[in-house]
Amino acid sequence: MGKDNIVTEPTERDEARTVPGGASADPNVDWSEAARQPSFRALVSAKVRFLVPLVIFYLVFYLAITVLAGFAPGFMAQRALGPINVGYLLILATYVMAWIVALVYVRVANRSFDPKADRAIEALHARKDDA
Repeated sequence: MGKDNIVTEPTERDEARTVPGGASADPNVDWSEAARQPSFRALVSAKVRFLVPLVIFYLVFYLAITVLAGFAPGFMAQRALGPINVGYLLILATYVMAWIVALVYVRVANRSFDPKADRAIEALHARKDDA
């Protein structure tokens, strides 16, 4: 393979962030202690307040298409744009909606969750340094 091989050996930093099962975490963190920190709890609470309505919205949207396909096949078969019917448009809309949900999540995560995560990490390290 030589130098064309793009797979590299894990670095020390990679090994510090990898736990069994492939999840990423810092093994030096007492996660039960972290979960008791107000800053960490605020981060989790903010994520739940954002994600639960977003997931419910997407699932209702997706389920509505399934229900329409089962109970309103005539409506789904109506032509909307030339040979394309309402059913195809709604299925296409699920893909568009998935991308929109992903983009919205990334935007909110970058602007809200990441700063809160940084504050939670700082608070945890500060508490660890005080101990």
